[in-house]
Amino acid sequence: MSKLRYLIPLVLGYILAVRFGVPDGTLAGICQELIAGSTQGRQALVGSCWHAPLPTLIYLPFAWLCSPTTAAQLAAIVLWWFYVATISGLLTGLVGWSVCGMKVGGRIVNSPTHLVKAASCAALLLLCGIYFLIPIALTLVLLPLVALFHEETRRRFFAWVLLGWLPTLYAVGVWMLMNMLVLGDALFCFRSVRTETLTQLRQDLARPQSRETEEAGVVPPVQIPPAEILSNVAACVQAETPYGRVFVEGYAGLRLLEGNQNPMFTANLDLHITDLKYAYKGQRLFLLLPRPEYLTWTESVYWRYPKIYKLGLERLIFLKDFGLWRLFEVVQAPTREQLDAWGDR
Repeated sequence: MSKLRYLIPLVLGYILAVRFGVPDGTLAGICQELIAGSTQGRQALVGSCWHAPLPTLIYLPFAWLCSPTTAAQLAAIVLWWFYVATISGLLTGLVGWSVCGMKVGGRIVNSPTHLVKAASCAALLLLCGIYFLIPIALTLVLLPLVALFHEETRRRFFAWVLLGWLPTLYAVGVWMLMNMLVLGDALFCFRSVRTETLTQLRQDLARPQSRETEEAGVVPPVQIPPAEILSNVAACVQAETPYGRVFVEGYAGLRLLEGNQNPMFTANLDLHITDLKYAYKGQRLFLLLPRPEYLTWTESVYWRYPKIYKLGLERLIFLKDFGLWRLFEVVQAPTREQLDAWGDR
């Protein structure tokens, strides 16, 4: 029976991996940046509650040691096994803690082991992303609530609250600390959980996209392979200037840049145009933005500049669309060297 307890999650994890593959398609792109030691990799590791750090850390050894295809296959199995095992541990811990006040042989059975198990699994699920928010919230409510139903556990109610909530509070605290150290904002990873973002996300998930575009008479954007998008963007930028730098925005950008070797393209997770102009002085800068739909609404560029895709900004000029991606150029004042060069003509 004890062997089945470990075998069943492994079998379910393998089945889910074969059926769905890697749960988060951006993990390979994040790991690529982490292995390269870039600032963008560290920002991507902790910068979103939709792309949480724990799945990335599980994927990272496979991305480092194996080929991309093998890494994706092995990591998918391990990730799904981890999800199934953690959810199973959460449920068994909750059930065990819920019946801890039952009388057995005239004594009340008290098993804080179940409480610790459920609390630890809830903290692990929190580090896997906001998708598990409902079971985490139910766990944090039920753990102290169950203690009120029995006289023996009621006497130490605040101890059970502390024990039940401490792992999750610790996980949140560490995550916020990493956001402060890497991004300068302790709440950066949670800022995408806003009413406007969730409303747009719900609308995109609910509506039949093909029928809507057909009724509106709008031809939906053509899906273009990532390599072709990057090649077309590079050709467009090189036609403008040989000194161009393209910043590909968000986690969707990390997915697009997976396997890219062109130094023209740079991932960007935290858009500050003024900082980019100072950091890349003398180069013409471009922004490549993904179309805001589904999870792309949660990108930091859209909760910071909600209308940037449609209207741009005061320092952006629209250049061209590439399928679901839109290219803008950053308007910059000419440098002294450029002014001198123009004056000599």
